[in-house]
Amino acid sequence: MTELISGEALNRLEDVERQLQGLSGELLRLSHETLGYQQRFLILEETQKRHEESIREIEKSTKVMELQFNQIMTRFDTLEMKLFSLLQQAQTNSVDERKASQKEWLTFLKYVIGGTILLIVYQLFVKG
Repeated sequence: MTELISGEALNRLEDVERQLQGLSGELLRLSHETLGYQQRFLILEETQKRHEESIREIEKSTKVMELQFNQIMTRFDTLEMKLFSLLQQAQTNSVDERKASQKEWLTFLKYVIGGTILLIVYQLFVKG
């Protein structure tokens, strides 16, 4: 078979085989790198899925917190209105109580002054 192929062609074929053997190591290295990159890519995809799920959970909890905040604010507004109403009522009651207290003191003063006048008149008539 060597008669059919010249020595120069045979040398070239041997060079090509050596180069292919050199490239096979490089191809093997590239294949390992490719597998590593594929694994990293799969890890990145899984991480992205977990992050997306975390974002969904955060969005859900944010919506729940907004609802709770709105409920708290509604209750706070209701409490504020009740307190305002109680303060108004207390002021009205306070005015009424002051008026009643003043009437009682005036009545008491009338009796004291009337009693004092009666005592003075009595003393005038008795000692006379």
